[in-house]
Amino acid sequence: MKSDKEAYTKLENALIRAYRERERAEVSEQWQKKVMSHIRNLEPLNSKTSYFEFFEQFVWRFAPVAGILILILTICVITLDFVPEYEMAKIFIDDPVEFTLVQTFGIW
Repeated sequence: MKSDKEAYTKLENALIRAYRERERAEVSEQWQKKVMSHIRNLEPLNSKTSYFEFFEQFVWRFAPVAGILILILTICVITLDFVPEYEMAKIFIDDPVEFTLVQTFGIW
């Protein structure tokens, strides 16, 4: 336990010293060029996208559209009062012959 605290204290002191001496530190132009060249040559960390990530992009793009369509269809079903069983029973009671024709020819 003490070794962890000592290591932490040493690291903290080294970082404090480096921060305070940052203005005195000189870096050559050649070193900066090498570092920037190395940074430019690095590849992205996550260059390959998985199928799940590819699919996720499309899901989030179409989620609002799907929500709006569900809302519109729900409103339409509620307002249209869609009950075909009621209509079929009404035809059968009003005119049984027409109901038989509807069943036979599948007009409904």
